[in-house]
Amino acid sequence: MDLFKEISARCVRRFYIQHDTALNGIFARAMAKPSKALSLSRVEDLTLGAFAYVPMSSTLQHLTTYLNSWQGTEKSFAVLQYSLQLLVPFLRWRARIQHEAGRRVSPTSDVAPGLAKLAGLLSDARALFSFWGLLPILQWLISMERKSPATRNLLTIERIQAWSMLLFYPLDHTRFLVSHSIVPAKTNSLLARLTSTTTKSLDGTVSLDPGKISRLSCRFWLLYTVMQLAHLREDRKILVAEARSLGKSKAISAQAGRAKVQERLQYLWPGLLTNTCDLVCALHWSIERGLFKNSVWPDMLMLISALVGWRNGFRAVRTAATPAPSVTNHTDENSPLGPMVTDLDIAAPIGLDAGLDEI
Repeated sequence: MDLFKEISARCVRRFYIQHDTALNGIFARAMAKPSKALSLSRVEDLTLGAFAYVPMSSTLQHLTTYLNSWQGTEKSFAVLQYSLQLLVPFLRWRARIQHEAGRRVSPTSDVAPGLAKLAGLLSDARALFSFWGLLPILQWLISMERKSPATRNLLTIERIQAWSMLLFYPLDHTRFLVSHSIVPAKTNSLLARLTSTTTKSLDGTVSLDPGKISRLSCRFWLLYTVMQLAHLREDRKILVAEARSLGKSKAISAQAGRAKVQERLQYLWPGLLTNTCDLVCALHWSIERGLFKNSVWPDMLMLISALVGWRNGFRAVRTAATPAPSVTNHTDENSPLGPMVTDLDIAAPIGLDAGLDEI
């Protein structure tokens, strides 16, 4: 035991001898800190300047850039809106189940009405954001005629798409203004007389029916979505032909070209998923009785579409200044919908689900 104590004491003395200088420096800095900690500058640095200890985040920078854009705000509002519209029926159903089980006094949810109002406000905000939607469509039509797409079929498809949106936006805006009583439901305007969504009364005035206007606008959106699926088909044909030509090439750059083609092909799948969801919802809202009796299904489809659109937009921002791969180089300039025509950024009919109660 004495031998063990002697060895331990020698080890402790050797440690202090070897680290005496370092320990003295640590003790000196520790003794000097109290004076610095008592200063107002030090207190300010530890409180108001606490974010100096937070590391820089590139994700936060990309998220800020994306949410500050029109597309990022619209997609984020869409995700939140349709999430709330799915959450509200669940809360109401849970309240009824709990009431039947004796665990709740009232069969109604206290939170659901507030969330439903928030969803309606988000729908109205998205409708107001889309009031400038005609401007990029006009720009698209003008630039399309000056720099045509790669094939004649793509030119025809994009012409039909642009003209369908050129008719969609005024109808959707009219529906929004009439349903909120901003524009009177009865008017003597020539435009109202020429449209089939009006009813003429005995006094010569024309009544605007928001429901009919909504269904008519959805039919133009349906036409756009069908053309978008045809656009995806043409895009795939071009990419497959390009992949075949690169496969026959023995050049060193052919391998990199094939990799780019495969990457472009992968970008078509999100567009296919988004437009399939939009196609079903557009068909549902363009029919008077609709396809679904329960509004949960179109809300779920639109939520999927919004999530895919949000992911594609954020991924495009995260890839720095390089645009998302496109089938042809003209799409960056001609399309107002973003770096890819296949990434649908044209707003779906806003407020049709949340606003039909008002209609």
